[in-house]
Amino acid sequence: MDIVKVFEDGIDILDAERGEWDESKLHISDLGVCSGIPKSDRKCPRALWYRLNGARKEPSNAGKKLMFLQGHRLESIVVEALQRASVICDTQVTAGIASKHEEDMIFGTADLLIHTLNGLLVVDIKTRRGNSFRYSTAVKEAEKMQVLGYAYALSNFHNAYATSGAILEVDREGQNFARIWEFPIGEEEFGKVEMAINEIRSIRHTSTPPDGFDATLIRKENKGDDALKLNIPWQCRYCPYADTVCDYRPDESIREQHGKVVGHIDDEGKRSQNTTGIPIKMLEIE
Repeated sequence: MDIVKVFEDGIDILDAERGEWDESKLHISDLGVCSGIPKSDRKCPRALWYRLNGARKEPSNAGKKLMFLQGHRLESIVVEALQRASVICDTQVTAGIASKHEEDMIFGTADLLIHTLNGLLVVDIKTRRGNSFRYSTAVKEAEKMQVLGYAYALSNFHNAYATSGAILEVDREGQNFARIWEFPIGEEEFGKVEMAINEIRSIRHTSTPPDGFDATLIRKENKGDDALKLNIPWQCRYCPYADTVCDYRPDESIREQHGKVVGHIDDEGKRSQNTTGIPIKMLEIE
C-alpha cells in the first residue's frame, strides 16, 4: 500500500466535503482589491476579474489543500478555546451586502462576533506561518477592509452594530502562539467600504480585465553604485491564473531572479544591467 497516495486521496475527500466556495460570486474578502489600499497589501483586481469570469486556473495540489484544511481546523480550535474561556460570542455569522441586482450581491460570513463591555467586536481569524510574525509589523490593509466589510454589512443589512474590528493572527507552526490587531469602526471607515463595494461591482461588469501588478526594482544603498534587486509582486508569485491566462506575470526565467541583484544605479540615475533578459531600464524603482 502506498500510504502517501492513500493520504492524498483522503485529503481530496476532506477538501471536497469542506464545500465549494462559489467563485462566480462577489465576496466580502474581494473588497481587498480596493485602489485605496497600498500595493504592498492590495489584492489583485485582475485576478478577481479572471475568477468572476471563470478563467482557467492552476489546479490546487494536495499540499495546498492540506494547508487550507489545517487552517480551518485551527480556526475551529480558536473558537472552541474562546468559548471554553467563557467569551460570549457568535460564530460563522452571515454578513452579506444586498443589492436589487442578484449579480451585485456580496456574500460574506464573519468568523466571530464578540460581545464586550465596549460593544460588538467583529473578528476575522487568520492562520499564519511563524516567520510572518517577524516581518509583519502592522495590520494588513486588505484584511482590515474585509473586517470593515463585515461590520458594514451587519450594520446596514442585519441590524448588528459593531464598534470595533480585529484581526486575530494564530501561528499554525506554534512558534509565536497568537496576536491581535484591533481598530475602531465608524462612518469614515464605512465610506471606504462603500468605495470598495463600487470598485468590485465595476470589475464584475467590465468586459476587459483591469491592470495587474508589474515587477519593480528595489534600490539598496552601497558604497559604490546602489544595487537594484528584482521584486516580483507577491500577488503574482501566488496567483493561480499567472501561468494560465495572465500576461502580467514575467516568464519563469525572470521570476527565478526575484530578490536577486539584477543591476546597479549611479548617483546620476544611470542604470547598468548585470542580468540579461530583464528590462531594468523600464521597471519602476520602489
